[in-house]
Amino acid sequence: DTEWEEAEEVDEIEGEEEESEPYGLMSRIIGVFIEPGKAFMHIGTKPEILGPVLFCVFVFLVASLFTMSGLTELVVNSTSEQLAEQGLEAEQMEVALSVTTWMIRASFITSTLGVIVIWLIVGGVAYFVGLFMGQESSFKSSLSVVAYSMLPVILIKQGIITPLVLMTGKWETMEAYQVGMMKSTFSLYAIIGGSSMPDAVNAILLSIDPFLFWGVFLMAMGFRYANNVKANQGWKTAIVVQVILIAASIPLVSSSLAKMSEGG
Repeated sequence: DTEWEEAEEVDEIEGEEEESEPYGLMSRIIGVFIEPGKAFMHIGTKPEILGPVLFCVFVFLVASLFTMSGLTELVVNSTSEQLAEQGLEAEQMEVALSVTTWMIRASFITSTLGVIVIWLIVGGVAYFVGLFMGQESSFKSSLSVVAYSMLPVILIKQGIITPLVLMTGKWETMEAYQVGMMKSTFSLYAIIGGSSMPDAVNAILLSIDPFLFWGVFLMAMGFRYANNVKANQGWKTAIVVQVILIAASIPLVSSSLAKMSEGG
């Protein structure tokens, strides 16, 4: 009996050591896709956003290799028409187009920085919503949960869908490309949205897609396991955060849609 009890104690110790063993960066990133509960449990032991940042840089950099030439051509052609209408001389147009080309080449940097800023904002929102709901978690933990829960959106939308749309479509104007991109989001906009709808309604339709629900699911899992809260509290926090984000984005998206419809 003593030997059996000792063997059980050894198994328990080994199981605890295996469970407490920290994930590496790649293990955390992959874990969010295939075993989110376990991944966020490890993320909660040491919150950070280095993994998501590196992942984001990699995705945008690889995507730019496939989209750079096509997007550059679209933007340069559109810019050339606008400059020609303004009556600029050839030399001035050449300088302006050169600057535009370099700005496009550096777009993956600004895109990455933009995503990080969004993480910071959403992480702050999640932190204060969690405090309001009685969670005892740090801003760093909430920020880490938000950053990791957005990885599927970054990979699929920015890393796969955008390159495929740009490489397979035939785009004569930048406006046509933007409409094509919106139709390829798999959102409700692609089904029932359009110019006949008010811009605010189209903005809401654009925000509702499978990635929204995937992100809410991952965020709820993250709050549950990384912040050590009950499952229902994790879901409530994730849903409230997402509703706040959609409400805050409606004016910005509506404004962009209005400019597109005006050809701006």
